[in-house]
Amino acid sequence: PVNNTNVKKLLLQNSHLGPRGVEIVSKLLRHNSTVRAVNLGRTEIYDQGAMTLASSLPLIRGLRVLILDRCNIGDAGVAAIAHGLEKNSTVERINLRENRIGNGGAKAIGRTLKINKHIQHLSLANNRITDPGIQHICTGLERNKSVQHIDLSGNAFRDQGVVAIGQMLKMNRCLKELYMYYTYFGEKGREALLEGMKYNYCIEQC
Repeated sequence: PVNNTNVKKLLLQNSHLGPRGVEIVSKLLRHNSTVRAVNLGRTEIYDQGAMTLASSLPLIRGLRVLILDRCNIGDAGVAAIAHGLEKNSTVERINLRENRIGNGGAKAIGRTLKINKHIQHLSLANNRITDPGIQHICTGLERNKSVQHIDLSGNAFRDQGVVAIGQMLKMNRCLKELYMYYTYFGEKGREALLEGMKYNYCIEQC
């Protein structure tokens, strides 16, 4: 209910919500400032649903956690989400793992990370991001002062992406946890990562 102040979480995962259902959820969130967490995981909202939700993000005032894993969201959808987050000052955790995000979506996320000062946890695991996409994300993280945890595991980047991560670690002073499980890289990437770690005293887990 829009005016129900007792609702703190909307747990709609595995609900086959679809784009039409997202319209209803978006309307609720625009008018209810007490909902703190929304889980739309495995709801197949596609890019259309992501765009609908994104249009509401600048107007949402209470939401802290947004879970959108396995929603079949591609670059167009995540670009819309990223743009919405540029004007959102409450969302702190966002889970976008296991979607169809490629380098176009990663570029949009990188741009958002330059602007947004509130996101603390970001999961992009098991998407389709390759070296250029990781480079965009790292550019966004270089001066970011809010993201403490990022999961890039299971993407398709290799040495060039890891080199970008190493360069980012030399400049970032906020990131505490960086996950890159199932990332395959060679000596060049390993050396760059170790070099970046020499300059970074904040990272606790990598």
